[in-house]
Amino acid sequence: SLTYAEAVKWALETVDVDTTKRNVLLAHQFVTWKGTAEESDSETKTLGGVDEMDASLFFDFDYVALGHLHSPQRIGRATIRYGGSPLKYSFSELRQKKGVTLVEIQEKGNITTEFLPLEPLHPLREIKGTLADLLEAAEEAGGSEDYVRAILTDEGAVYDPVGRLRVYYPNLMTLEMAQRGERQEDFSLQLDQEQLSGPALFAGFFEKQNDREMSEAQKALVEKIWQDLGGVEE
Repeated sequence: SLTYAEAVKWALETVDVDTTKRNVLLAHQFVTWKGTAEESDSETKTLGGVDEMDASLFFDFDYVALGHLHSPQRIGRATIRYGGSPLKYSFSELRQKKGVTLVEIQEKGNITTEFLPLEPLHPLREIKGTLADLLEAAEEAGGSEDYVRAILTDEGAVYDPVGRLRVYYPNLMTLEMAQRGERQEDFSLQLDQEQLSGPALFAGFFEKQNDREMSEAQKALVEKIWQDLGGVEE
């Protein structure tokens, strides 16, 4: 059975391409250069690279206009390009520059490309901070109709954050809590055998997750919950 790349190569070989003339190809495929191309969450991922093909398959063409990936980019050569999507379709594309590529093909071998940025009416935007700080900043700015992703850094519970933020950001799309302890490491607790009680395990977990010890009030609350659940201290 043929792979995608082998099938495309076979299809191209059936076309009598006159390389002395200008040739343009349009393709909606997952084309990479030495296995590399930018992707984002809003794009279809491939399964084990089965539909991946290298840009070198298209070197006989003067310009190759690619679809499939949302990020505008060149692949292998300046004349093999993904146009990209005109809008940002997920917050993973937040920092991508969207636009269109103006291509001028003159005599054979003379091709110029120019990227023309597109600015949407309501861009995607990310805001981060405590709920109080975000509300204060939003009030000072007079609100916004941008499509917003809010990341809260509050340590405790907050009341109706979505409703309160939407007063200023009617197009609030997602609300998330910032992850504690963003270090990429194995999570493990080094406890002595005699410390392996329920409250002690929770206290160790809390300290590891939040980089600080529990307060006396928090310890007392965990102890009470443990006892109410039938926990037994050894």
